[in-house]
Amino acid sequence: MEENPLDRPMDVLEHFEDSNIETIRTYVKNWKNNNKAKLIRYANILASEYIEEMDLDQNIEIRSNELLTMYISMVVPDLNLDWNGIIAGVIYLVCRILNRTISQLEISELVGVDNHTLSKRYREIAEILNIDL
Repeated sequence: MEENPLDRPMDVLEHFEDSNIETIRTYVKNWKNNNKAKLIRYANILASEYIEEMDLDQNIEIRSNELLTMYISMVVPDLNLDWNGIIAGVIYLVCRILNRTISQLEISELVGVDNHTLSKRYREIAEILNIDL
């Protein structure tokens, strides 16, 4: 698998040591926008792996990938954000939309996030994507 695009770009540290914070923020913002496709692909691969581990069906995987793509395209989350929380939130949201019975606890334990994080992220994602719960 290719290098994780969610890692903070090393050239920020190497090339901007003496730069002010605004220069670095601008660089990171541009990097995220230029690498949005990689971020989406990585998040979708990770979500698919978790969905497979939970033995959930392909409809959940397809819909989760769609929602992750929409969410990342709209928000472009911080690189240092807990991406597992976003992925867990999307999976739980899709399970609710498709009326699949799975608990937040089951998902949060498998993905490795706190139950509170999952709950917070799935509500945030639903609000941003304008999905009624």
